[in-house]
Amino acid sequence: MILVSPCTVVRLDADVSNATTAFASITGLVVPTVPNADYLIEGFLVYTSTAAATGINLAITGPATPAGLVGEWQAYTSDTSILARQFRAYDTGTATTAVGAQTVAQYAQFTAMLRTGAAGGPATLRFASETTNSVTIKAGSLLRWQQTAPISTVNTLERFYAIVQLTQNIATMQNNMRANVVTIQQGVAAGTIPSFAAAQQATRALGSAFLQRLAMNAGIVTAHPTEVNDGAAALGILMTDMTDRYNLLLTWATTMSTATITNQTELDNGVAAILANVPASMLPFG
Repeated sequence: MILVSPCTVVRLDADVSNATTAFASITGLVVPTVPNADYLIEGFLVYTSTAAATGINLAITGPATPAGLVGEWQAYTSDTSILARQFRAYDTGTATTAVGAQTVAQYAQFTAMLRTGAAGGPATLRFASETTNSVTIKAGSLLRWQQTAPISTVNTLERFYAIVQLTQNIATMQNNMRANVVTIQQGVAAGTIPSFAAAQQATRALGSAFLQRLAMNAGIVTAHPTEVNDGAAALGILMTDMTDRYNLLLTWATTMSTATITNQTELDNGVAAILANVPASMLPFG
């Protein structure tokens, strides 16, 4: 038994700016929540503003009708003074003034305790400017979160097996799709695949087979959501990343299952379209 889920840390990869007093999402600093669960959410933020007297405002938004939300955030108003703000609802708060020179990096810290209701979904850190001068959350800022309830009683091996099945299936499929379309192209060129009609049939059959495999993956998530989510969190894998990769492979497989190949150009374009959209993370695996 584990008392809380493993801690997950997410890094902001690119600056995000806002020049209004309306809250905007800090794209990338997102917690993937599930229904009827508790979360501890912390943000460690570096920010700058374009004017010395322009401060920052912080908030959070999330799935509809939460059962509870409390939190606070803190920022410096001088090098020796901190101003703290408390909140009890989404997108509420009052801005604080900034420190000294506008181009000097400032620090803010955010903490929230969120209890979701019947709805799950992304919980996202938000920010606004004190004025209409621009405030920028800098790349390298961090989000740290844990699911603190319900207490998971899922066996460690069960979590491991569930997530390994998914990641292994995705890794195998993404490489097999690329390799097989190239093999079909090469087979037509070498004459081992005697016609474009045969190439079309082979491509469609592969697409249909991959659609079946993807349906199996979806079935694992549907049947074992606790094991999958706990396993992903334990390994530091975001479920949104897995969903994005699943959707990419689903697009590829669907395209292959309905492909029209009557000449060399259609064959070459189909293969090129798949290879051109290979994510960089897939390339090292050949």
